[in-house]
Amino acid sequence: MVVYLIEKHNGSDIIYNPNISFKYEFNNKQYTYFPDFQINGVLVEVKGDQFFKPDGTMYCPYRHNWQSDDDYECLCRKFEAKHQCMIANGIKILRSKEINEYFKLLNKSK
Repeated sequence: MVVYLIEKHNGSDIIYNPNISFKYEFNNKQYTYFPDFQINGVLVEVKGDQFFKPDGTMYCPYRHNWQSDDDYECLCRKFEAKHQCMIANGIKILRSKEINEYFKLLNKSK
């Protein structure tokens, strides 16, 4: 949401939750992914570093105590399948470093 406010403040052409989606498959099921924003024609997803392993793969950082090891591993593989969909469709992924730059801009504009 910070990205939305800053970009709007700076006059960028931005759409929150654009009406664009992409299909991806995981475990023989179809899923739909919706990017967070479209900024000046570029599709953008905002994801903090907690969603990425050191090797760059995406996973679910939030495990419930009721999930079995197999269920949790399956969920993490689904997150990575979604990540691969983002990559395959040229989605710009803003991670913590990029998000922090937006926070710096926000603080300067006050």
